[in-house]
Amino acid sequence: MNVSYYHNDGFAWDSDNRSVQKPYSLVNARASYAFGDKQRYRLSVYGENLTDERYYIYVNSTSPLGEAAAAAAPRLYGVCIDFRY
Repeated sequence: MNVSYYHNDGFAWDSDNRSVQKPYSLVNARASYAFGDKQRYRLSVYGENLTDERYYIYVNSTSPLGEAAAAAAPRLYGVCIDFRY
């Protein structure tokens, strides 16, 4: 089992502080179970950005068309099956 917490206190994307990223925190979690001969198989369930924080992974304020930005992924859940051979 794994749980991680990340906090960012905010920052400016450009030198004149026009584009500012507000503070945000991320919580991610994963639980795994290994089984089979020599534990060759592993089943995991995971969640990323569990608090569904809205933040940007890229901002460009020097674009001739205005600000260009890419939002980070929203809350994400999944199941993963791994095996070793």
